[in-house]
Amino acid sequence: MKQALWENKKLFIRYGRTEGDMKERIVEPLGLVAKGSTWYLVATRDGDIRNYRVSRIGLASMEEETFERPPHFHLPDYWEQSKASFVKNLPAYDVDVWLHPRIIGRITFTGKFVKVVKRDQPADNGWIPATLQFNDEQEAIEFILGFSDQIRVDSPHLQEKVLTAAHAVIASYQGKS
Repeated sequence: MKQALWENKKLFIRYGRTEGDMKERIVEPLGLVAKGSTWYLVATRDGDIRNYRVSRIGLASMEEETFERPPHFHLPDYWEQSKASFVKNLPAYDVDVWLHPRIIGRITFTGKFVKVVKRDQPADNGWIPATLQFNDEQEAIEFILGFSDQIRVDSPHLQEKVLTAAHAVIASYQGKS
């Protein structure tokens, strides 16, 4: 892969997509980028610049054919734009909740699983109204269940789904599932 980058040679790759199927592609490698411990191949394919997770490349072989790099392509600038675009296009599922004051530190400690979109002043009973953001409804249900009776959901629709999931957990421990 490195030699193809250095010599501006096309690269044949067999790439495993997230759906599990393998696709074969001829790409024009522009650079390698590390995000944490994960490496990505940045390459053009059919005129579009794309990112390929290196760990999903099952096979890579250099072709004899060379290519011209896009004029004015700057890998660090492209990567920053690509990361920003990825974050902007992530799905968002907002949930209005009441949080027990004991869990505020745990909820706001990291934005890895949940983002606190809005947090108001505590009510007279000490519970804090907030809006939490998740990627999807199922992620919200699982997160809320993890806090037991310390998060209360406002939406009757989501309350019903959390209740159904809680009953499923109880049934599994009672050997009824």
